[in-house]
Amino acid sequence: MEPLAHTGRENFIYSIPVESPVTVVVNLYFAEVLHKGKPGRRVQNVFVENNQVLSDFDTYAIAAVLVAPEGPKEVRFISKDTRAQDVVGNSTVTVYNGPNEPFGTIVKVETPMAVIEDNTIDIRGEAVKSKSWLTAIEVYATEVVLDITVTADSPTQTEPFTAIAFAPETPTQTLTIENRDSRDVKLPISFEGGNDAQFTVDPAEVTLKAGETSTVEVTWTGADTADGPVVTSLKLSKHLRVLISADVTNKEAMLDVQSGIQMGLITPLSYGGSGKGIQAPLSSRQQATITRVVAFGSDDGIQPLEITSKATVPMRIGFAAENAGDFGLIVAFMGPDFETRFMTVTGRGVNKGEPHYLHPVLDLPPGGYVVDYDGDGKESLLLMGHFSHTHEPKMSVEKWTYSVNGQVVSSGVDKDITDEYDTGVYTVQLTIEDGEAKTLADTGSVAVVPIDKVPGCAALLYKPPASQLDEFFEAPMDGINLRSGSTVLEPKWIGSSLEKGCEFKPDGRNNNIMGSPFKQDVILRAKGTLKVNDGMKNNKGEVPITISADPAVQMMLRVNGEPFSLSKGNAKAKLPNGSHDFEISWLITNPASLPLSLHTNGGVTEIDDVSHSQQDYPPFINRISPTRGHVSGGQKITIEGAGFMNPHAVKKGVSLIFGNTHVDYLTDSQVLKADGTEIVYEVSPGAEEELSVSVRTPHGVSKKKRFEYSSRVAPAIKWTSRTVLLAFDSEAPLKRKRRGEWNGSLTQGEWGPDRRLYMSDIGGGIRALEWTSNNDIDGESLIEITTIMKEYPGHVIIGFGFDPFGDPDDPEIYVAHSPMFQWGGDCFSQENNTAKFLGVLSKLKGPPLFKHHEVVVDGLPVSNHDHGLNGISFDNSGSLYLPIGGMTNIGWPACILGGLPESHYSGALIKVELRNPKRSRTLEWVDYFTRDRIGNPNQLVADTYDVAPWVTGVYPYSFGIRNAYDTVYTTKGQLWTSSNGWNEGYGLAINGPRSRAVRSTAGISRASPVRTEA
Repeated sequence: MEPLAHTGRENFIYSIPVESPVTVVVNLYFAEVLHKGKPGRRVQNVFVENNQVLSDFDTYAIAAVLVAPEGPKEVRFISKDTRAQDVVGNSTVTVYNGPNEPFGTIVKVETPMAVIEDNTIDIRGEAVKSKSWLTAIEVYATEVVLDITVTADSPTQTEPFTAIAFAPETPTQTLTIENRDSRDVKLPISFEGGNDAQFTVDPAEVTLKAGETSTVEVTWTGADTADGPVVTSLKLSKHLRVLISADVTNKEAMLDVQSGIQMGLITPLSYGGSGKGIQAPLSSRQQATITRVVAFGSDDGIQPLEITSKATVPMRIGFAAENAGDFGLIVAFMGPDFETRFMTVTGRGVNKGEPHYLHPVLDLPPGGYVVDYDGDGKESLLLMGHFSHTHEPKMSVEKWTYSVNGQVVSSGVDKDITDEYDTGVYTVQLTIEDGEAKTLADTGSVAVVPIDKVPGCAALLYKPPASQLDEFFEAPMDGINLRSGSTVLEPKWIGSSLEKGCEFKPDGRNNNIMGSPFKQDVILRAKGTLKVNDGMKNNKGEVPITISADPAVQMMLRVNGEPFSLSKGNAKAKLPNGSHDFEISWLITNPASLPLSLHTNGGVTEIDDVSHSQQDYPPFINRISPTRGHVSGGQKITIEGAGFMNPHAVKKGVSLIFGNTHVDYLTDSQVLKADGTEIVYEVSPGAEEELSVSVRTPHGVSKKKRFEYSSRVAPAIKWTSRTVLLAFDSEAPLKRKRRGEWNGSLTQGEWGPDRRLYMSDIGGGIRALEWTSNNDIDGESLIEITTIMKEYPGHVIIGFGFDPFGDPDDPEIYVAHSPMFQWGGDCFSQENNTAKFLGVLSKLKGPPLFKHHEVVVDGLPVSNHDHGLNGISFDNSGSLYLPIGGMTNIGWPACILGGLPESHYSGALIKVELRNPKRSRTLEWVDYFTRDRIGNPNQLVADTYDVAPWVTGVYPYSFGIRNAYDTVYTTKGQLWTSSNGWNEGYGLAINGPRSRAVRSTAGISRASPVRTEA
């Protein structure tokens, strides 16, 4: 909140520019001193966008009444803040009572929401009596996306926007603009960027009523003087453009480009950064000139890009951005032999000095909401930030600050917070801060919703006999059951779409739906309430509805109980604004792979556009996991399903019936979690037997599931509180314990044959401590091994291990090490275009300080970010397995990850045959096409290399694992690794799962859906 330049005036007027159309809420802050004023001294009429929001507004009287309604009007207040709230007219007024001088009380006026169409918010006050002190103005704006379409007679391209092409013989083209929005719109039309001076548009402004259509003519006025291709963009609104190209000759669209390339964090030139970072695949033998349609800066330095082979060629484009933040670029491909083509590139610009090493991770509840199952109008929200981290060596996140709707609710060392919130929608921002006070934020939205307005649609799976599939497909619902005559079919599974809208995506590995075990010969019945608004309707007032599925899946739609005819999944319903019940049936005889969904014309934009009620659900158990536990008890079991909690159940009582034990799962201490869809229960000790589990609420008793007590399963692990023996997270603890240097955070621990715990750190050191008992150490026994630090300054150790075939009295340590951010962590420039293979696997000998160093293998790939050589393990023959992190986000090079491509040994588990006497000591490469030896390998072009055929005993064991952090080799000959999957905003990913565990045997990565063979 910034103070205004002039705070005491009889009349005031402010005009604040915004990019229309937006909806705004304006907060006005008036100052008042109760003990110095009198009622009627400062009275105003206030207008926002010519709408009178305050009439005869007396700041003194309002402040006095709200702060001390029963007391005298002239009072003195202490500095401790108090506040009260009331509604004045259409505005909400809040009084903050603070220090007496200079302004003892602040009167905040939150005005009604207004829609701004003319790019300016006008705020004015007219004095009824004397002056008012307006101290500050806050404006909260939400962008309004207009439903406007533009079409051309002969578009050359429709994505990312409609594109049209001109030739001298056709210098004029007509565009048709349709206003599908519910409001009238005024569109000022202009050209933006590129060769905008060569084109005109008539008319330059169009006003359209709701449902109206109009045309404009675009003319290429520069046709007579042009000597080559030109481009520009015709802007109709912030989100609506027509891409325009023109050329002296007609050409065919021979160039194939990929739309929708994503880059990561880019530092714009205007903020002092490198400005490099757009990299995209271009598959063509043509020569192409790269220019910009939307001009973010100077077009200087555009150079032809020569494509001489089929290999992917990175394009590097420098630009200057006016502002930091998320943005999109439009790239035009132009050449002498092909028609101009366009591609979108999205990314994020950062301010000069903005710490892009920081990585805030804000985890909100699934689907972005929590349900108020007990009906008390509020619910606890868990906001998690514990996965936030920094990629900067020797740095750590030290502060987490949470803001909700602009107000700080927590700031300190708490990574996760929980608090109660009333039903409503909340904007949450998490700001993390490192030890140098650098900060970066992540933002998201979360809602608390009532039980009768749960976002998405309810979903019930039924599995009738195959002979009755068609019969029950058309059967009406009776509560949660299907009824055909006297036959009742109960559901096998109950869930919901968990998203805004109504969509179910079959599991990518086995096509199961909603995590159920069912995938074929099933009926999926979805139902809910559709809140119709003008934005969903076409110009005839109809709501176009699309029901999607695989072609072989039968579909049926009912709205307000009436069946609707579907033509290829499409229907049009004449529905008034308001809520309408719908029901969809899908008959799935073979496993579905495409999403099953409902879509409307305007899409689903608000969290309650599609919703359903869970208020009257009877209790229903989908599954219990695990289904077996040790007789000693302590096993935590999760009961998943629906109908476990509602306002009626809270009042009348509930039970988890576990065998013969009735547990009140709302109050029992062994119940760790209970809501409408999940109960987590810690079982007591029991005799070896199988028993039933069910749930009882006032709406009934669920079907029974089975749980077995057994002595043949592993006992439950029971964690105790941790004990800190010695901290290595800063210099202070080390200085108190021993004169040692702090080399950064610890990365891995391994027990040595000498009963010491060895720990590597990010600074390249290894420390060892002697254990005196299971829970104590000898602090004076600390040994610091600095061999790698001295031989390879700047290298980080993440993986190391002791040779299991070595002499325990003279052990050998194998150490995987590499630098981080070696070339700045960004894309490369023309001056700096070499990245050597700097990863090394070393062997250290000579305890206790292990000063003898030997290179096992060098020339290994290493990223220009923080993916390096990670945790190692050994198999039964003494061979070593070493994971090497990927260069990309499972895709193409991205500047935020250092701008390097993948090569044969990156993003892979490699095997090193330590006992092979012919094993290579250095990786060597040949050109993939010519087979010539590469004399000075360069990772920037390593995707054009092949491993030299004479390299022996060092080879990839399993491919396609982005960043395997550590490995474990089991007694059964299985190699397991934990894999860090793709990250949102860190470059375009081709495919692949999020973080997961991977098991590899015989060179096969078994982490579905990606399966690769070595």
